[in-house]
Amino acid sequence: MFKFNDSVELKRIATEHDMKISEIAVAHEAELEEKSNHEIIEKMKISLEVMRENIKVGIDSSLPSIGGLIGTSAKAMHEYHKHNKTLSGKIQSKAIAYALQ
Repeated sequence: MFKFNDSVELKRIATEHDMKISEIAVAHEAELEEKSNHEIIEKMKISLEVMRENIKVGIDSSLPSIGGLIGTSAKAMHEYHKHNKTLSGKIQSKAIAYALQ
């Protein structure tokens, strides 16, 4: 198993083993969960799809969250992003909209 405590150690391991950081991360997770790399990647694909679906719901809806504290800001920020009306730029404004979801 690849053991690392910080990004410096992770980069060293990647260089020593001529591997991508993503490959090390998958191998590490596979060992922790006692699953194959393929199973971990499939699980990650499912998680990514769930996140994408939830982001879409958040930016397409102006409904507040169940608690009422958040929920409408994601759609507003996404509208600013679509019309280039942000101070932070397109990538950061998109990330903010997705995070507010």
